[in-house]
Amino acid sequence: MGWGRRIGLFAGGLLLLALLALASVILADRAAQPGPPDARILIARAARHHARIRRDSWGVPHILG
Repeated sequence: MGWGRRIGLFAGGLLLLALLALASVILADRAAQPGPPDARILIARAARHHARIRRDSWGVPHILG
C-alpha cells in the first residue's frame, strides 16, 4: 500500500469521525430542547399585562407598562 493511499484512508477516517461527532452533538442538542409552551398559559399571562408603545421624535419605540 502506497503512502498516498494511506494518507487518503487516514483523511477519510478523520472526516468520518468528525461527521459522527458533529451528528452526535446535533442529536444530543435536539433531544435536550424543551417542548412547546402551553398557549393557554401564555395567553392568560398576556391578558393581565398592559403595555403601551410610544415613539419619540426620532421614531424609536419605547415600551411603557
